[in-house]
Amino acid sequence: MYDLKEKGYNSITGKFFNERFGAIKPTEGFIDVLRKASKLLKLESTTRQDVSSAINFFETAANKIGIERMEIQSVKRKHLRQVLDTVGELKKSWSAYSFNNCRAYLLMLYKKLLEKDAVDVNACS
Repeated sequence: MYDLKEKGYNSITGKFFNERFGAIKPTEGFIDVLRKASKLLKLESTTRQDVSSAINFFETAANKIGIERMEIQSVKRKHLRQVLDTVGELKKSWSAYSFNNCRAYLLMLYKKLLEKDAVDVNACS
């Protein structure tokens, strides 16, 4: 029910209202917004695959710490750090290189969110 109401589902067209126009509202859930932002980025196919994989890890971590549906406007730097730390616990191999890649993907996503006025400040920088 959350998805139908919050995302503006149109039962006649079978589409979500916000997805047609690429709109991202500051009140939407953290993971939903990251997925939308990733679709708006112009990326090579391998990079898109890496970002998608990272978002899946972010989702698992966000579920574990309980912020998966937190409004994107409420997500602070401390939450992102918790997500990255939790991803580090979940992944089999985690190094400074892996951390920096995941942080870079978050930074790319947040730049797009800043551009779309979904957030006021880039919490990754």
